[in-house]
Amino acid sequence: MILDDCEPALLLVGEPWTQLSNEENPARWWSGLQGTVVLDYRDDPFSPTEGVVFSGDARIGDGLINNLPTVRLTGGMTWLQPMGRLKTKSSFSWGIARTNDDSPLTLEERFFLGGSNSMRGFARNQVGPANSRQWTNFEFPTQMEGVVQEGFYMDSESRWVPTGGDSFALVNLELHIPFGNIDVDAASFVLFSDVGRLQYISEQVSTDSIAQGLDPWLRYSTGLGMRYTTPVGPIAFDIGVNPSPMLERGESYVVPHLSFGSL
Repeated sequence: MILDDCEPALLLVGEPWTQLSNEENPARWWSGLQGTVVLDYRDDPFSPTEGVVFSGDARIGDGLINNLPTVRLTGGMTWLQPMGRLKTKSSFSWGIARTNDDSPLTLEERFFLGGSNSMRGFARNQVGPANSRQWTNFEFPTQMEGVVQEGFYMDSESRWVPTGGDSFALVNLELHIPFGNIDVDAASFVLFSDVGRLQYISEQVSTDSIAQGLDPWLRYSTGLGMRYTTPVGPIAFDIGVNPSPMLERGESYVVPHLSFGSL
């Protein structure tokens, strides 16, 4: 694995990439076993209308070459249930990862929440512990200086960089309402709610937000969207609402998401 153009605030004290980040082309080996199991009881694997699907993934780093034995487990369940002309979709997913000596996980092993098909009231990977860093001072053309200062720097002298976590749990609930007489599986309005938690179990990990006690125990969002099935695949557009944004971290009250290929 090669670390290329990484935001320094993402790296944790004690993880292997921290020692390698000063090298010109930091790289490390991973060795181990990985396996995935999917049990699909839906009526159609491509355009399902009802049923349930279970999934699980195990990734075990043996430590023979990478010198960091790890265990990373994830699981999930999605249930589609028709209710007359309406339809509900309920999803639950979880994950946990640990090293043999409780040291911090490497960047690629951590979990992230936020964004489309995750917590839709947040931008991509925005949920969870974070590190605070000062804005980098760039020399902008005189014509742009005012725009940059007003748009990026006026609210805070620093920025927050989410670092992910070593465990998470996420629940997504959706109610699909058809457009008029159109079948709900072809086109529908969607009301949704997301509830999740992302954290570090390892006591050796400390980020700026953890040290300052700034991380809420649970994060949640709600919102509405649209689903439309096309001949080349489904399209989903959601407007997520964050009722309690941490504005100092750059969170917003409203976040739009557009995704393809998954309803």
